[in-house]
Amino acid sequence: MQMHASARAQLGAFDAMFYCIGAQRSGTTWLYRQLSKAPDIHMPSKEVHYWDSVRAPYRYWDDMGQGSARSVSARLRPVLQAIRHRDPGAYRAERARLAMRQADPADASAYATYLCQNAGAARIVGDMTPSYALCAASTFSEMAGLHDRTRFLFLMRDPVDRFLSGLALRYRGSLAYRHDSATRARLIEEALNDPHNPDLRRSRYDETLTRLYDAVPRDCVLPVFFEDLFTQSTMDGICDFLGMSRLVCDATTKVNAWPGTSLTVPDALVDLVENRLAGTYHAVAHRLGDLPRAWRRPPQGAEIVSLNSHAEQEAM
Repeated sequence: MQMHASARAQLGAFDAMFYCIGAQRSGTTWLYRQLSKAPDIHMPSKEVHYWDSVRAPYRYWDDMGQGSARSVSARLRPVLQAIRHRDPGAYRAERARLAMRQADPADASAYATYLCQNAGAARIVGDMTPSYALCAASTFSEMAGLHDRTRFLFLMRDPVDRFLSGLALRYRGSLAYRHDSATRARLIEEALNDPHNPDLRRSRYDETLTRLYDAVPRDCVLPVFFEDLFTQSTMDGICDFLGMSRLVCDATTKVNAWPGTSLTVPDALVDLVENRLAGTYHAVAHRLGDLPRAWRRPPQGAEIVSLNSHAEQEAM
C-alpha cells in the first residue's frame, strides 16, 4: 500500500471508489452509460485497462506483441494533436491517459491522475474494465488498497451464452466463422480445449469470484446477474451499494448488439459448451444461492477441472 501513497492521496478526494470487473458481454457497456448519467459518479472512460496492463494478464504485452505498454503511446499521440485546440478538456484527459501508459508499473499515481481528470463535483470515481475479471487475487488486493472505501461490481451472464457471444464477437470479421458451420464448430471446440483461452476464462465466474473473495471482504463485492440487470430493483441495489443517488433504469436502450454475434449454434455444440462449464454453474450456485431462471441447469457430475488445478498439473 505504501508504494501507492500518492495515488491514495489523490483518490482520497472522493468519498468512494469502485471497479466493475466484468464479465465481458454481460451488460457492462449498458451499465456504464447508465451510471455516467449520475452527477455524483465520475468515470473518465470505459475500459481503462490499467491493472490488466501493468499486472497479469498484461493486456498490451499480448495484444500489441511488444515488450512494453509504451507502444500504445504511438497510437495516442495523433489523437492528442487532433483535439489539442478543439477540446482542451479532452486533450488534458488524453495526456493523462498517455502518461498512465508510460508510467512505472509499480506506481499507480499516473493512473489516479487519469481517473481524477475532469471529475468536477463527483463524489465517487470508477473504473469499468471487464478484462479485470482475469486479474489475480494479489492485483484485486492492490486495487482495493487505493481507497478506504472500495467496491467491486461483477456482472455475470449465463456462462454458455457469454462464452458463445464472446467467441462470436472475437470472430465477427470472419466470414468463415459466420457462414461455415464446420469452421464455427472447430473454433468453438478449440476454445473449449484451451484452458488459457480468454473467452473460456471469462466465462469461469467461479475462478474470478474465488480470487476476488480471497482479496476483498464479501461486503465490498456485489455480484449482479445480467438476466436481472435491466430492472429498477437491480439498479436501486447497485446505486445503494455504490453509495450514490438512485437512477431511473432505462431498459429500452440496447448497446453492443454487434452484427453477426447472434449466430445459431447446433444443440450438440451447446451441450458440449454446457458440459465444459458445468462446474461454473454449480460453483456459482453454491457460493451465491439461487441462479436466475434463464440460466441453464447442467446435471451434477459434469464438473470441470479448475484452471488452477490444470496449471498445477502442468507444473509437475
